[in-house]
Amino acid sequence: MSSSVSLEYLNQRLSGLTVSSPTSTALCAQNLAGSSIAVILTGTAIPLATRPYSSGFTANGSNTTFTVQTSGTYKIEYDIQTTTALLLSSSVFKNGVSIANLVRSPGLAGTSFKCAAIISLAAGDVLQLTLYG
Repeated sequence: MSSSVSLEYLNQRLSGLTVSSPTSTALCAQNLAGSSIAVILTGTAIPLATRPYSSGFTANGSNTTFTVQTSGTYKIEYDIQTTTALLLSSSVFKNGVSIANLVRSPGLAGTSFKCAAIISLAAGDVLQLTLYG
């Protein structure tokens, strides 16, 4: 299994909203190990140990949660690829609650779980990429 998540602080005009002080706050985190991850019905956090770019986020020791350091509007997207078709769902959780716009629940077995949304985050929010089902 490989997976990645990226979060980008939006520093451009969005639907009439202008961010007055652009920042380089962003996170790109990946799990490219190809290792097996045991997914349980209630959810399994995906470890994302490889971080080609990280500014403004703090990972926990197991690389499964990321704490936001700067409040703002972020583009969050993820891409999970499995080697076998699985009947699973995926989501990004914020402070332990699934973000509705970032749930991927196809209803059929698949090998690809992708999703993206623009979300407001506050400093201190904790994010986690999860598979469940």
